[in-house]
Amino acid sequence: MTRRPSLSGSIAVNGANVVVVVGAALLAVPLLIDRIGLAAYGVWVLAQTVVVYVTTAELGFGPALARFVSVHVEHPDRPRQVLVAALGLYAVAGLVVVALCHLLAGPLVDLFSVPAALHADAVATVGIVGWVTFAALLASALGHVLTGLERFRAFSVTNALGSVAWLLALVLLLRRHARLQDVAYAALLQWALVALLRLASVQRLARTRGPRLPGRALLRDLVRFSARLQLGVLSTLVNTQTDRVVIGAVSPAVTLGQAGIATQVADAGRSLSYAAFHPMAARMAVTFGTEGREALDALLARQQRLWTIATLGGIAVVAGATRPAIGAWLGDGYDKAALFSVLLTLGYGIGTLPGPTFAYLRARGNPTLESRFGAVTMVVNLAATIALGVLLGAIGVVVATTVAYLASTAWVTRRARRQLPETAGVPLPLARVLLGALLAAAVTYGLGEALLAALPRLIALVGVGAVAGIALALYLSVLTDVRPLALARTALARVR
Repeated sequence: MTRRPSLSGSIAVNGANVVVVVGAALLAVPLLIDRIGLAAYGVWVLAQTVVVYVTTAELGFGPALARFVSVHVEHPDRPRQVLVAALGLYAVAGLVVVALCHLLAGPLVDLFSVPAALHADAVATVGIVGWVTFAALLASALGHVLTGLERFRAFSVTNALGSVAWLLALVLLLRRHARLQDVAYAALLQWALVALLRLASVQRLARTRGPRLPGRALLRDLVRFSARLQLGVLSTLVNTQTDRVVIGAVSPAVTLGQAGIATQVADAGRSLSYAAFHPMAARMAVTFGTEGREALDALLARQQRLWTIATLGGIAVVAGATRPAIGAWLGDGYDKAALFSVLLTLGYGIGTLPGPTFAYLRARGNPTLESRFGAVTMVVNLAATIALGVLLGAIGVVVATTVAYLASTAWVTRRARRQLPETAGVPLPLARVLLGALLAAAVTYGLGEALLAALPRLIALVGVGAVAGIALALYLSVLTDVRPLALARTALARVR
């Protein structure tokens, strides 16, 4: 049996990757606003939604790729066949998006309140975004295979290098006569680099001897598994990206820019959760494939308690840091973005609480409950968006998303009990956890505001990040057996 990396080490490496990727994305926002303006940044948010929609839509298929690689990790041919299937299918899908973006760029831009001075630039940008999506899809296909193999170091390093390249390209391309097209070219460079580096990472697997083309049975199983996840993916699109589209349709580009900033911050917090989820899901699938149901049940019992405590603490710390962090990051005038961000952080965070349950059911080949969770979230969100959006405008759209995640998480928690082993229901010291989370949020907010008032913005921003990290580390150290400093040292050692 091949020796597997430690789960805590994989999570640490993935977490370090998220810090770099999110850091680069957040650094890019003030640069973009400064060089192209808040209205143009709002238009870029809309154009980028094409990439996000497609790469999110493929998450119905991506987890199937990772799961089948993990379950068959010791099979001599199956991982290579999954790799070939992934590259072929994603390349075809990417070329379709390229064609659609070129054909529909003008009508798509005309749907929104794009300033006349930006119209031609926006149309050209959408055409380039088609190629950005093509490169991002190939990078995603390769990333899912690396995830299934538990090669999180390669996954993380390629992601981080792509993000650094994106930031450097923006600095160079936006020096003079900044255009939206230049932002798209920087994104194309980013994803093309990630795809090429990941292709190099799996070249040994691709070159090994044996059948490369996937058989009909494998393709049928992949499609069946992914089809059961697809409704959940549709929900993710509605609940995370459609907010931007609706706000863009009913509000000026400046308000959309505020919403774009808020989703950047909220997505950053959720990305940290995914940094832990993907290694956990891969480990559960590998454990089920190599050791069976009993070992999988034991792994779920250990992970569920830790996940719940860590998620609640993470929500609290991110919410507490949001207002001072945005003030230090962008300056005054972004209170609406801070409010949107706190609401989305609460909704997105609560929505990740069933993560261990979904990873467990994926490993067993039964993602139906995850899909139903998505359907419930989507229905509640659509209904609440209609009601609250009419009454409250943009803030109502954001509140609707938060309400949807709270309602669907409560629903799925009750339904999941029928499909989980008895050992999964480990009681939590809930009062102690909530008290610790509230204390962490209060300390982060109070110290963050004090730093913002006393120090230059850039130094204050670094200080807010440090306070948030220390508060979360202390929270985890007190309430769990996790030692964040030890995880950080592990991540640094593995990246080296």
